[in-house]
Amino acid sequence: MKIALRNLLRNKAYAAINISGLAVGIASCILLFIIIRYELSYDKFQPASQNIYRVVTQDKFSDGISYGAGTPFPVPDALRVDIPQITTGVLYASYGSQVTVTGKDNANNSSQKKFIEPSGIFFADPQFFSVFHFEWLSGSPALLDEPNNTVLTKKMAEKYFGTWQNAVGKFIKLDNKLTLKVAGILQDVPANSDFTLGVVTSYITFKNDNTYGYSTEWGRTTSDEQVYVRLP
Repeated sequence: MKIALRNLLRNKAYAAINISGLAVGIASCILLFIIIRYELSYDKFQPASQNIYRVVTQDKFSDGISYGAGTPFPVPDALRVDIPQITTGVLYASYGSQVTVTGKDNANNSSQKKFIEPSGIFFADPQFFSVFHFEWLSGSPALLDEPNNTVLTKKMAEKYFGTWQNAVGKFIKLDNKLTLKVAGILQDVPANSDFTLGVVTSYITFKNDNTYGYSTEWGRTTSDEQVYVRLP
């Protein structure tokens, strides 16, 4: 130890370069480890995540085959009929939607708050919450069986109504077309999740309204519509 200390003091510049290089190398390795571990942790908090799969569309071309995350709209109903032993959930994403906070009713008034949400607006059926597990602070997935029902995450409820407790039973308007009742509240979704849920409206509302282009045609495919299954 004495010899090492004497050498370090005798060659201060050389020692500083070596020690600094070693410190930077160790710090870089630790940083890379943290980033890779985080990226590989996405949705791993889901129970039985190894049994959850996304249904994709296979497109055949003259030069090969490609796969897309989007599926035709009839896929969820068809899977439930043809393969009832798996749990099938559907999620439709809407980007750049406007959310208007109408409050206790859907009456128009000048004090209404309006928000443009670049992401986080979804339509889902109750079965989606059987494929994936998210914590409910109020309500249950069953309320998504009813048209014009929506649920907010805790963060979004506080953004729109001050507190999440105050949000339940209130109304919002989506894209100046759909008047929705806040029927439930979800705990905020972890950051390492592919599903940045904010406002989740019942899928039956999406099917009953022509605003977002729902179609029963098998030839129409959109990446906004994604289907997930959970195997037994």
